[in-house]
Amino acid sequence: MLKNQNDWSPWNEYDPNQEKSFEGTDGEVGSMSKWKGNEDVGTGQQTITAVDAEARSISSLLEFLEPFQAQADVELNVEELEEGRSKVNWNFKQELGMPMNLMMAMMSMKKNLTADFDRGLGYLKEQAEKAAADAKARPDTKGYEVKNEERAAQSYLVKKEVVKWADMSEYFQTNM
Repeated sequence: MLKNQNDWSPWNEYDPNQEKSFEGTDGEVGSMSKWKGNEDVGTGQQTITAVDAEARSISSLLEFLEPFQAQADVELNVEELEEGRSKVNWNFKQELGMPMNLMMAMMSMKKNLTADFDRGLGYLKEQAEKAAADAKARPDTKGYEVKNEERAAQSYLVKKEVVKWADMSEYFQTNM
């Protein structure tokens, strides 16, 4: 989640050379993305605080460390509208005390953040549409569903072989 978010984040444009690092298992509670960039992006981190697969929602804590310190709650929700169409809500909630709340109001932060969020969601839409078009162009990649399941420890026999992507489905059907 956090690593993929970098692919469509509008803030990458403000400093494409910023330093980034990741900790934990991406997409799980406690995983973290850190960044350090120029004065336009500053230094900070984002930590996943909740994942609700059923509601298709991820919450995180966004912490700005430099050039000023602040925190915000971020939530990303995906609502399936119909086959092949989804609506993404990206929410940002921040409570600022004096004098930051006055400074942000004078600097039109809400207007600037809204423009950034709209641009980021536009990038996400482009990526989703491209992925859907790629999937249509390569029907051999369809038909697999990934599930995370807890299972008791078992021993497995492993067969290692190089297989062309187009032959992957037949390979698994034959060897699994």
